[in-house]
Amino acid sequence: MKITKALQGYEIWWLAEGYSPLTVTVYKSSLLILADFLADPDIHTITQRDLQRFFAHLNSDYQPKRSDSGQLSQASLHRYHKAIRSFFKWAALDQGTGRPDLHFKTPRHSNKEIHPFTQEQVQKMLRAAEKSRPVAKSDKRRYQFGCANSERNQAIMMTFLDTGIRPSELCRLRVADVNLISGEIQISPWRKGKTRPRTVRISPRTCKAIWRYWQETGNEKPENRAFRALNGDPLERHAITSFFADLGRRAGVSPSNPYRCRHTFAIQFLRNGGDIFSLQYILGHSTLEMCRRYLQIAETDVENAHKRASPVDRWKL
Repeated sequence: MKITKALQGYEIWWLAEGYSPLTVTVYKSSLLILADFLADPDIHTITQRDLQRFFAHLNSDYQPKRSDSGQLSQASLHRYHKAIRSFFKWAALDQGTGRPDLHFKTPRHSNKEIHPFTQEQVQKMLRAAEKSRPVAKSDKRRYQFGCANSERNQAIMMTFLDTGIRPSELCRLRVADVNLISGEIQISPWRKGKTRPRTVRISPRTCKAIWRYWQETGNEKPENRAFRALNGDPLERHAITSFFADLGRRAGVSPSNPYRCRHTFAIQFLRNGGDIFSLQYILGHSTLEMCRRYLQIAETDVENAHKRASPVDRWKL
């Protein structure tokens, strides 16, 4: 069975196991590139050497469509490796193939540097969320008008900043999950066992922003998605990414993506006295690894603030 034909069974298998459709789609796209490079061989004939040649190709010759540097990042290479491991795990169980991936070295994956939003950047983006894109008139002057979905835009921004939730989690929220009286949001995992259900809190200002959005759109039925596209359809993850990119361009903030809101929340939480274990629960992390990175940044901020403020140092006592 060739790779391209096997991918249908692979997709059905992992979806039945409860994997996110987004994850399966991303892995499939990586495996199609493998199939193209190897000329779509029978899955029983693929060797460790074939996989080594493929990764050498990714590191040297492959030109990704979305890369400013012209080459794949370490995170992308790590994703390809995970896709291949998941594919041959399925193939061994379902088709009785060997595991050429088992002794293949995992690409080193260095964590990206974390860049939270500043207060000024957030304020610029919230102002941009109220206005349309600039429109050029016949007199060559540019005008901006009130944005038709400004209430939704601000509610989305404030919810991300106030909770640190993931884009996919915000897209899955239903009206029934958001209690504007108690200021609580119930976050459910994509599938049982992936992460624990958790409750996160939102401030009265965020509650007010969400309430105003719901009142404007009449979006109050418990079963409705809490945040929807302009046509009323459920909001999708890619739409959130596009929303932040557009907002960042109009506000002059780059790069702009929802995960910078997550980083901003985490670091501000620690700067303001929150503890790392509570942060782990709020963010829905299974380990403390990522929270420790946030803590390191927050502690560095405190150290630098002390150096700037210390009378002993500044007055040279």
